[in-house]
Amino acid sequence: MSSRSERRSWDAYVRESREKYSEVDLGAEGVVRVYVPSSTAMERLSTLDANDQWSQIDVLFGDENGAKLRRVAGDEPITALQALVTDVMRDLGLDDMGN
Repeated sequence: MSSRSERRSWDAYVRESREKYSEVDLGAEGVVRVYVPSSTAMERLSTLDANDQWSQIDVLFGDENGAKLRRVAGDEPITALQALVTDVMRDLGLDDMGN
């Protein structure tokens, strides 16, 4: 755990957040690395239609990784995709944000 003075530095918060990521092996599409999204991306995510899962995934995973995920998951059971997104959110510390 960081000391209180290190935690209270904006740069320390940013540095720590940028070090968090989740890796997902997508088979033929390779391994993708998903980083903590920016505040702007999370704001955009909150404005998307709840049923627009692919736009939400593009915001969370990034457009390139979202396209890779779409290629491997588009015809597979939705529960597999939901479990993957839940795990990534948990890895990034976003699972308690209500999204």
